[in-house]
Amino acid sequence: AIENTRLLKTYADIDQRVSQLGYMIKHLAKSCDIGDASRGTLSSYAYIIMVIHFLQQIKPSVLPVLQQLSDNQTTKDSMYKKCSKWNVYFYENLHEINNLWKNENKLSVGKLWIEFL
Repeated sequence: AIENTRLLKTYADIDQRVSQLGYMIKHLAKSCDIGDASRGTLSSYAYIIMVIHFLQQIKPSVLPVLQQLSDNQTTKDSMYKKCSKWNVYFYENLHEINNLWKNENKLSVGKLWIEFL
């Protein structure tokens, strides 16, 4: 859970539209009463993951896939961070991220919202 929280915060730190869209989807889910996993709907976390996936897949992307990004091109072994039995690696050096990935998406948060829906 701690690594998931750190990952979500890192995505939010990359682009402010992540937080804005996250708030919008949480508000929509609450308003439509579809944000309670204990009652058979998706959890708010699941909706946030859907937003992140959308922002990674739209062309041009708003977010990189941090689990696949590395500044060490010599070995994939450097992309491993173990927590229990799971690999929880993700790239988190935001000072260097612009050297590996460029955010070229200039769509407004409103246009992204409509595309997401």
